[in-house]
Amino acid sequence: LAAAWVEQGAGATAGDEERVRSDDARSPRSLVSRMRREIGARRLPLRVVIADIAPLAATGDGVIQVARGRMLTRDDVERTVLHEIEGHAAPGVRAAALPLGIFAIGTANGGDDQEGWALARERAAGYLVGARRIELGLRHLAARSVERGASFVDTARLLEARGARSTADALRIAARVHRGGGLAREVVYLPALLRVEAMLVEQPALGEVLSSGRVSVGAAASLASWARVS
Repeated sequence: LAAAWVEQGAGATAGDEERVRSDDARSPRSLVSRMRREIGARRLPLRVVIADIAPLAATGDGVIQVARGRMLTRDDVERTVLHEIEGHAAPGVRAAALPLGIFAIGTANGGDDQEGWALARERAAGYLVGARRIELGLRHLAARSVERGASFVDTARLLEARGARSTADALRIAARVHRGGGLAREVVYLPALLRVEAMLVEQPALGEVLSSGRVSVGAAASLASWARVS
């Protein structure tokens, strides 16, 4: 799947759509502004901070980090807000309100399948296309290279050979998959997406369970009766 997504996008160029800095608090269209508005509208007990991170955003305990100084299109912003809020932040808040602690602690493989859930939300909203597909495909191929023992330089060269839009993009993705604390974690995203979507086809009601914390596809049915706030 990863190779197919990359090959389908071969030769694609970035569009000329207007972009805005991710951390521009003065612009209502920036990622930091949109994230703060969405959190406020949903009354989520989270704050948004600007940080020097590789991903565009990352959700942690009581906080969502937004990357500093990245130039983003409107779709980049809306997709990232959807991914973090629907995929991670809102499930975390719901998990904290449930009586069974496993929703917040996470089942085995729950973190992996939460990434699949977040990507499934992206696909359902029409954002898993074009440059986003290429990015995810390249991340997967890069993570596989790390598993095979590739060095940082090897991974960056692989990305350039497989169609990264620029050397800067190749270096950014290589840094992401080689980072400490999450080495090659990107390898789980696409398999998790396929697992989640297959489950939703067979048992769509289990989407409520995945939206309630760090729950794996394999554990969702067993936890279904607990995924409701009394």
